[in-house]
Amino acid sequence: MYSEEQTQGILLGLAKPEIHISRDSRLNIGYKVRLRLNFRGTQEFLLLLSESLSDVGITSTYKEQEHKTRPRPILRISGITNLIKVADFLPDLPDVRDITLLPSYIKHPM
Repeated sequence: MYSEEQTQGILLGLAKPEIHISRDSRLNIGYKVRLRLNFRGTQEFLLLLSESLSDVGITSTYKEQEHKTRPRPILRISGITNLIKVADFLPDLPDVRDITLLPSYIKHPM
């Protein structure tokens, strides 16, 4: 298990934000938008990260195999509630992939 500071560092350095847009005729606008954070690494690393995130109240989903063409493990954080928790948990520091913009995406959707 990682400390709170280590977990924040992992979020700032390794999280890969993903915006997924898919067609959905059931919705008024005709599509749905999902925002997720993905982490890739070894099984041991991802399971420890999942446990550390759980300790601060953030739910994540671990898959042993992302899909057939990418048979490596992945950890995902999705859902508005969890993304808000991540945004609140992050320190006010620079990051690698603009994850610190997450609060503005959540509060002011495009």
